[in-house]
Amino acid sequence: HGMIDPTEKRVAQLTDVLGVRKVLRSADAVLHLTEMERLDVNAVAAPVPLTRTVRLVNGVRPQERKPARDP
Repeated sequence: HGMIDPTEKRVAQLTDVLGVRKVLRSADAVLHLTEMERLDVNAVAAPVPLTRTVRLVNGVRPQERKPARDP
C-alpha cells in the first residue's frame, strides 16, 4: 500500500501514463487503507475518477507515539 502516488519524476510519470492508469481504471476494485491513499491513486488515474475504490480496515491501530527503545 502507498506505492501509487503522484510524482514529479518523469520516468514514473511516463510509467503511470502508459500502464498504471489503464490498470487502475480497468480494475474490479482499487483497495486503499487510508483516505490519503485513495486520493493518491485517484490523482494518478486522473482525469478519470476511480469509481470502484474500497477501503480496507487495517487490523492494527495506529500508535499515538513510538515505543521507547532499549539502550
